Amino acid sequence: MLLRMNLLKLDILHKTVKNLHIRRYWIDQMTKTDKILFTIQKRYINGTISFDGENKDFQLTVQHNITHYGSQIPVDHDKDTAVNGSYEVIVPAGVSTLQIRRYPELTSNAFVVQNVTFNSSVETSSLAPITEEEATRTGPYQRTVDIDITPGEISGFVYDDIDGNEGYNASSDVPLSGVTVQIIGIDSLDPSTGQPLAYDYSMIKTIITEENGYYNASNLLPGYYQIVVNDEEGFQIQNTLYPIPGGINTFDIVKPKPGNVEGTIFFDTDGNGAYDSGEEMNNVKVDLVYMTTGEHNIVSSLTTDADGAYQFTDLIPGNYGLQMEKLPDYGSVVEITITENQATKVNASIQYALIELNGVTKDENTMQDVANVTITFAPSTSIGNNSAQLGSIISDANGDYTLDLMPGTYNVSVYETVVENNVNVTYSYHQTLTLMVGQGSRIYDVLLARQEE
Repeated sequence: MLLRMNLLKLDILHKTVKNLHIRRYWIDQMTKTDKILFTIQKRYINGTISFDGENKDFQLTVQHNITHYGSQIPVDHDKDTAVNGSYEVIVPAGVSTLQIRRYPELTSNAFVVQNVTFNSSVETSSLAPITEEEATRTGPYQRTVDIDITPGEISGFVYDDIDGNEGYNASSDVPLSGVTVQIIGIDSLDPSTGQPLAYDYSMIKTIITEENGYYNASNLLPGYYQIVVNDEEGFQIQNTLYPIPGGINTFDIVKPKPGNVEGTIFFDTDGNGAYDSGEEMNNVKVDLVYMTTGEHNIVSSLTTDADGAYQFTDLIPGNYGLQMEKLPDYGSVVEITITENQATKVNASIQYALIELNGVTKDENTMQDVANVTITFAPSTSIGNNSAQLGSIISDANGDYTLDLMPGTYNVSVYETVVENNVNVTYSYHQTLTLMVGQGSRIYDVLLARQEE
């Protein structure tokens, strides 16, 4: 009975008292029997965690196998997060493992950087199992284990899969030379989405593929990486998160099969949000803009026929924009997504061209500029089929503003209270503004009524 109570006491101590120094204090207060039981179960291990000569503050967990219905199951025991690379843990007697982990925010899905197991057959090795003789010693006992993380390496081929078989076949597939492969280290991840929250800028590798499409990156800190691959023309052919453990890893990158897009450019005359017969727009210039990489490059152009039809083929999958213009009256952009090896149909609604509005906010009496005034342009509800859309702008330090608005009729309003010379002053404005289709641009000064409180 006493033995069972002592074991229970030690188990509670191990689970609840996480600070190693506090644990040592409590061990000093134990009875001799308690100490023997405790030393049978645990031993102090300390050391440093480093990579490429730099200390790393990673989580280190002690794992020890238990037997469950004849199977060996690793169970987490003690853990510590290194500070300036230094760690201290308590390790059970026998064969145990120190497991270094990254991304603890992923909890049970944390990335295993490296396992260090106490299984050396050399008795004098720091990685020899803790023997029963060692475990029954009284007094302080610890072992130092410094861990140098094994770097990761990744390589592979970037190619066009001509034969349709898995893996690169040099005799039939086409290697892609001059492709930029960027490998970007990730420092933390959003546990709910798995997407990067912060990047490790010390772990960024940029490689240009060789003539045979080959790339290689070495001396990588094990962890998750974002691999972004752009071809010579700037099209992105790969963007993925990939785990790179220590040692040699292979990751081939296959150029995606092209997709197509076609449809009709129309003006939504009845405002029902859908294409109806008779709404086709001819002579519309359509620029296909590649938007995936943020460069917004025009990759192809055409002019619609009498039926408003358009078609673009042989496109790298990704995000594009249909930039449509029939100036001066019409002009807008519709974003589309091209899917690998698929034909996409998009009927695109062209809008009225935006009108650039420029002006100054001024005091109507003194004609002095008034800075930092919020101007609201609200569609007038008294006009039927009004194409106006809500907009607002704040004038700058000189009272100037510029805003793009749809044609239509607006109620323009200002109500701004400011402090001038320790006096509350209210500026106000209420007028109706009509912008015509195809107007292009217009100067519109806002003359403010001023009232002191």
